Amino acid sequence: MADGPSVLVPLVPEYPVDGIDYELVVSFAGEDRAHARALATALSRRGCRVFLDESESSRIIGKELSPFLRAIFRDRSLYCVAFISAAYAEKPWTMLEWKAALERADRDQGEYL
Repeated sequence: MADGPSVLVPLVPEYPVDGIDYELVVSFAGEDRAHARALATALSRRGCRVFLDESESSRIIGKELSPFLRAIFRDRSLYCVAFISAAYAEKPWTMLEWKAALERADRDQGEYL
């Protein structure tokens, strides 16, 4: 028996979709990185394409961060998971990600967050 809970990841039949780079983006405050990393690792091992800042550093370096992150969280992913915590509400980058994710959810009127 494996340690810890199992995570089931439904396969998205339409993936890859034009303009979509990730099946899931993860938004979190630095204080919650361990939880975000655990989720991203579990899903990646099951074949899910996950955006987590530290695993995509080569794509981030040299970019103007605000528009890059806004595009990832608003336009370039199928789903978003946010680790909401007291620290989350205090960080400017998480607020940028959250606003972009809300714009996406409002625009598409479907399951995203």
